[in-house]
Amino acid sequence: MDADYLLNVPAMKGHRWGGVTMFAKNHFGSNTTDGSWRLHKGLMKPDSDPLRSDYKMYRVFVDLMASKYLGGKTLFYYMDALWSTSYEHQKPQKFRSAPFNNDWCSSLLFSLDPVAIESVGLDILQKEFTQEEIDNNRDTPDRYTYVQWNAVDDYLHQAASSEWWPEGITYDPDSSGSPIGSLGVHEHWNNTTDMEYSKNLGIGDGIELVKLFQLPTGVKENKSTLTLQAFPNPVTTTATIRFHLDQVTQARMDIYSVDGKLIQTLIDHQLNAGDQQIEWNPGNLTGTYFVKLTLTEGSGKREYKTRLQVI
Repeated sequence: MDADYLLNVPAMKGHRWGGVTMFAKNHFGSNTTDGSWRLHKGLMKPDSDPLRSDYKMYRVFVDLMASKYLGGKTLFYYMDALWSTSYEHQKPQKFRSAPFNNDWCSSLLFSLDPVAIESVGLDILQKEFTQEEIDNNRDTPDRYTYVQWNAVDDYLHQAASSEWWPEGITYDPDSSGSPIGSLGVHEHWNNTTDMEYSKNLGIGDGIELVKLFQLPTGVKENKSTLTLQAFPNPVTTTATIRFHLDQVTQARMDIYSVDGKLIQTLIDHQLNAGDQQIEWNPGNLTGTYFVKLTLTEGSGKREYKTRLQVI
């Protein structure tokens, strides 16, 4: 491979041999030999062989992620999760779980960390495909549970830390004479409802998942529509953020930068029903920022976001 860098844009799917297919599995297509079949022995299920479902087994994904010709030439990780499936050859299928709620996955994931982004993708797939449903006579796609295989995340553990490497195995895909270092951060989210990682929770320096939802017309709830309105936008000195509440609600409003850094918390308390108006002065800040409004009602939460351009 003579390119200065690679553009690796995979889909987010389950896989009948790899368990999951994202960036690492996508590098099978970067192989310039007669085929990638020789690499299958390092997958979760090598063709007709038994499932390799123990931890600390050799995983070919780690070599592909670490190779200076493949993962080593990937500068930015952009995952196409617009239409995901439980099996690599399926047509797109709708996701039943929240926040998709029986609609298309419709997601794009971005990261500079190859291990972290696959960790998040795996969590999303494992949340969705929990039970196998095979019925070849129906119109909707079958649902496979390859992503639930035991040790399906073994390659992520090994890519993150040599403590997970198999006994007698040293990953050195470029024959440099030195073992690879950590390729990134691997962890699973705290639960399938909050979907937060250690940095979100303030308990570590691991993954921070920043979720941005496109809500062009607001979200309909109890026959009313909540829309965040910010004036003026672009902002020069002060922005006024307006919205309406139908009932007394616990509310939190935060300002985030585009890289997910919390800039300021504007409110974090109970609001009465009616029209709301919040002022924000960006001071010396410039650039693009996001307003995130989180409403807590009982045990449920709703989130709304809008973009602010500060000049």
